[in-house]
Amino acid sequence: MVDLESIPELTRKRIAAVSSADAVIGLTNCNNRADLGAVVDAVRAARTTTEHPSRTLILYPDTCADAAYGEGNPDEDPSISLVPLPAWQLELSAESIATDSPSPLIVAAVGRSLGSHSCLVWHSSAVSITPATIRWFLHSIETAGFDLAVARYTQMKFGSLLNSAILAPLTRTLYGQQIAWPMAQDFCFSSPLADELLRPEPKTGRPAAPRWIPAQAARKGFRLCQVAVGVPPPSSLLGSGDLSSVLAIILGSLFHEAEKSASIWQRTRASQALPQFGTAIQPAEEPVSFEVQSMVEGFSLAYQNLGEIWGLVLPPATMLELKKLTRASAANFRLVDATWARVVFDFLLAQRQRIMNRDHLLRALTPLYLAWVASYAIEVGNAPAAQAATRLDQLAQAYETQKPYLLSRWRWPDRFNP
Repeated sequence: MVDLESIPELTRKRIAAVSSADAVIGLTNCNNRADLGAVVDAVRAARTTTEHPSRTLILYPDTCADAAYGEGNPDEDPSISLVPLPAWQLELSAESIATDSPSPLIVAAVGRSLGSHSCLVWHSSAVSITPATIRWFLHSIETAGFDLAVARYTQMKFGSLLNSAILAPLTRTLYGQQIAWPMAQDFCFSSPLADELLRPEPKTGRPAAPRWIPAQAARKGFRLCQVAVGVPPPSSLLGSGDLSSVLAIILGSLFHEAEKSASIWQRTRASQALPQFGTAIQPAEEPVSFEVQSMVEGFSLAYQNLGEIWGLVLPPATMLELKKLTRASAANFRLVDATWARVVFDFLLAQRQRIMNRDHLLRALTPLYLAWVASYAIEVGNAPAAQAATRLDQLAQAYETQKPYLLSRWRWPDRFNP
């Protein structure tokens, strides 16, 4: 077990003075005293509905402007303690989520030092957390006995399509758990999972910064559930900047996790739906927010420029399907689910086989991903949001149906030699 040596001594003393806490809540996106006060009120309201009194420690960034609460108990409430944590606030983005984020380790370390039953990490805006959200997160761990409760954001029709097209269906197929948001950074975990996160690495003697916590928990046999948080995914999950760079970083990280855990996911079969707490909220209808025609034309141009690279990754049958797609009109442009799933699998295999530089490889996936986006937008552009959600579930099922293809190529890669 690691100690809290990464936290300054003064802060460690403040934490030790709390003595014990049933739950630790770590806020990374709290900007001012009003935000912090709203969280305190939400925690107080959530805890009043529980059968037994409990103590909660709230960690918040010391960069929180004019947070006059300082330390100790707000309004002399003995059930809630506040401790400012230096250098807590992180610049979160989709890229940083896929690399190293120390905040879960900090919350886990504080929680274990205080004997906490549950640790809640909240990266979304502090004002977006409600008493119901807090209550369901803590209930799922403390009462229902789950080890990890993951936020289930309101599914947007055209938002976070990288999650819908690749991350969620691939995670579901590999690990057998229907995790709606594998990159969710709002989650609550149990003390056994905290111990697992804090387990020292043999080489370094220190815990590794966790990546893809839901996937790691699933493959290690922890019990997972989801909590409907009633808000759209935070902007940090929607990706920003250059799309090719985002794809290279995020998929490179996820594919690396898949490579490390191959002996586990090769044994999984059909996926299981996760228990869910809270009430899902239907999203507002969204218009198509991108120019489909230009994306279709861009795919045809990419086929001409990247065809040789794609040919190193994809089998001839898939290349033939893509060639036919270049001749389709925008109205008839459809990238079939089974084909798209195999494309993603083939890029995963190509990274494993190191057939070229990883960054170059995954950047070459960008036009293919945009082809999927165009195909999806053409198909569901005028459909209700609920129908679009059903369409995405069909895509995830196609991934699972194509898993034997992945297994075959993983175990016997020489059967296809481009």
